[in-house]
Amino acid sequence: MDYDKDKIARSLKEKLKNFPLYKDIHYIQIIIRNHIHVSYSPTNDRIEGIPMTRFDIEIAPDICYILDFNIEQKERRNGYGRLLANVIENFCIEQFNCKKFVTTPSGLAKKHGFWEKMGFRHINSVEAEKKPSR
Repeated sequence: MDYDKDKIARSLKEKLKNFPLYKDIHYIQIIIRNHIHVSYSPTNDRIEGIPMTRFDIEIAPDICYILDFNIEQKERRNGYGRLLANVIENFCIEQFNCKKFVTTPSGLAKKHGFWEKMGFRHINSVEAEKKPSR
């Protein structure tokens, strides 16, 4: 299937308008190879150790793999994590007809059960998945 990077980016930007921390100047990168890789962050300068609100996902046929997901420390506890996760889910379902979401909970998200609160269930000792009800 042929994918149009610009169309994918426009679709994501439209979804991100529902995310209060999003600004039109934020960085979105789409890489299309065997899979589709989508990155979002406030800047394209990702310096290790500098926290920022961001995500990286990879879509392979109808599965969305959430590779990286972070809400900047000062923005946590405001519901932004839930909102951004919903943006990802809605985007992937509408744009790619994703039937499953997979992630590897770690750090504070694992400690506080963030992904479980988002409807994910552990499928092994490392991964958690969610099958949307739509």
